[in-house]
Amino acid sequence: MSKILTDHELAKIVDSIIDGTEGFDCCYQQLEFVDGLAKLLAKHCGGSIGVTEYTDELDTYTTVINVNDDVPTDGGIWKDYNTDVTWSDGKEV
Repeated sequence: MSKILTDHELAKIVDSIIDGTEGFDCCYQQLEFVDGLAKLLAKHCGGSIGVTEYTDELDTYTTVINVNDDVPTDGGIWKDYNTDVTWSDGKEV
């Protein structure tokens, strides 16, 4: 029989993978997961994905998000993050 999960349950799974509670045997799989998640968000919310990598000084994975014409004029879902960079009307200010 199939399992049926809610959107909140799916989000909980994603959170547990990101925080390391659940996860993968290999850091490459974690990198691919984070990159795929970023691409999924960009596909539905605007932006284009640059490099995803492990950043030693932050001890975490980071992803470069570039503004494109699909990002809402106010910066969309990205506006509250890395606030030293501001996007407005599809351009970096």
